[in-house]
This record gives sequence, structure tokens and C-alpha cells, in this order.
Amino acid sequence: MGRYILRRLIQVPVGLFIVGSLAFLLIHAAPGGPVTALSGEYATAELRQEIEARYGLDRPLGERYLDWMGRAFTGDLGRSYLHKAPVMSVILERLPATLSLVLPAALLSLVGGAAIGLWSTPPPGAPRRVLGPLLALVGHLVPTFWVAQGLVLLFALTLGWFPVQGLDDPRLTAPSLADRARHLVLPVLALSLHQLALMALTLRAALRLEVVRPYMTTALAKGLDFPRARFSHALVNALQPVLAVLGGRLGATFVGAIAVETVFALPGLGRLIVTAAVNRDHPLVLGIALSVCAVAMVGNLLTDLTMNRIDPRMAIDRDEAHAA
Repeated sequence: MGRYILRRLIQVPVGLFIVGSLAFLLIHAAPGGPVTALSGEYATAELRQEIEARYGLDRPLGERYLDWMGRAFTGDLGRSYLHKAPVMSVILERLPATLSLVLPAALLSLVGGAAIGLWSTPPPGAPRRVLGPLLALVGHLVPTFWVAQGLVLLFALTLGWFPVQGLDDPRLTAPSLADRARHLVLPVLALSLHQLALMALTLRAALRLEVVRPYMTTALAKGLDFPRARFSHALVNALQPVLAVLGGRLGATFVGAIAVETVFALPGLGRLIVTAAVNRDHPLVLGIALSVCAVAMVGNLLTDLTMNRIDPRMAIDRDEAHAA
């Protein structure tokens, strides 16, 4: 177990180094550049040279890469061209808005997916319940952007139940928690639907394998009814693939937040990286990409530790396989 945790901890900086290197090379290989965004399309050559010298853009690409990578591993992600502030402070300023969207969406997808997965797993020999899996499959196939637009059209513009955009009502002098929650209902639903559907389908597939195990037969023979035996015994074993999917999709949830924050005009990291990319703010784009990658890798590590807590044999098996 200890060797497994040590290996996973070592993988975090190695993964960040690989992702940071690829992101740096790709973003600098893209057409256009920050000089044009900062100086304008019709700037003079003297102005462009001055901007290049001010921001160090006149140095060779390899030198800039080594400088950025060295500072990044000390926590210094550089300064944003657009915001004229350290990248880390800009990210931390927008991070609460994104977390207020991502965390409730992850919780809703886990709870809702578990409920649908349990309901759609009947006893062996009983008629199959296809409505839940069918709806989950449709929800998984529909793009998040379409879901967000549909929720806006139905519940905001047609019915008027929820606000169209923003985190707070600008007419209120002191925004309340209830007003913030009301603004987040539609964005959270839009972001969680895709993950909820995947959780439901994954849990249903795992439960269908678990409910025919001998321990379920024993539990039923001891007098437990099927719903209680399914919840008390089969669900614990079926949660492992669900947790694996939840941890593995954490980065995808942040990517999905880009579309949701754009539709609902939320001041989070999603809109921030879109604005930074349009304005060729390379340090900010790289900083957000590296931060999201770090969050995803730490989330995967915590998921693995949780799975090992549920079934310690997983870590033992991995250690033995690595030693072999």
C-alpha cells in the first residue's frame, strides 16, 4: 500500500511536466500571438519590438520554455498579459465560481446516478426496467452545450422560473445565498446531466453482475428482501467502477464547465480560459490548463485511495503486479 501511494505521488509532478510541456509547445505553435493582441493588427514595427522586449517574447522559444517551466514548479505561473496581474491570483479569483458549479454537479451526478442505477436493477428473472437506462443513454449522448441552451429556453425564457445568466442579481445590494443558489440551479443541472447518465449506466452494469453473486443468494436466504440486500451488499462492491469513472471524469467536468459558464455568463475559469485564448494571453491559458490538470490528477489519486479503502486488496494486487 505504501509503495503504491508513493508511486502515485511521484506520478503527479511527472504528469504535470508532460502536460505543461505539450501545452506550451502547442500554444506557441498556434497561428497568431500575444504581440498582435497587445499591440493591434496595424501596430508599427517599433511598437511590436518594444512589446516583445517588455514581455520577453524576443527570446528563443527554448529559453522561454525553460524559464516558464522552472518558475511553474515553484508556483509562479507568470503574469497575465490581459489582466496585468499574477496568473495564480487571477485563477484564485475565479476559482470559487467554478467550484460552486463543479462540486454540486459532481455530487448531483453521483447521487442521481446511484438512484437511477439502483432503480433500474431489478431482481434476477424480473422484467427489465428500460426507462431509466434509456433516459440515461439519451442524456449521455446529448452535448452539454445543447442541454444548457435547452434549459435556458424552457425554464428561463419560457417559464421564467430561473435567471438567464450570472451568479447574482445585480439589483440586490447584498446578494443572498438563496439568490446565488437560484442562479446556479440551471448551470448545475446542465453540467451534471452528462455525468449523471454515465454514472447511472456504469452502476447499473456493475450491479447486474453483483446481484447474481453467491453472497446475494446467501443474504436473500437469510431473510433480507432484495432491495435491502442490493443496497447493503451489492452496492458496496458495485461502487468501485463508479468511483473510478467519477475520478477519471473530473477533468472532463472542468472542460464541460467551459461551455456551461459561457452559456450562463458565469465568471469562472471556463469563461476565463476562453477570453484568455481569444486574446492570446499565453501565461493565463497555460496556468489554467496546468491547474485543471493538477486538480484532475489529485482527484484521481483521492479516488484510488478511496477505492483502496473500500477494498484494500486492490492496492495489494497492484503492488504484487508491479513487483512481478
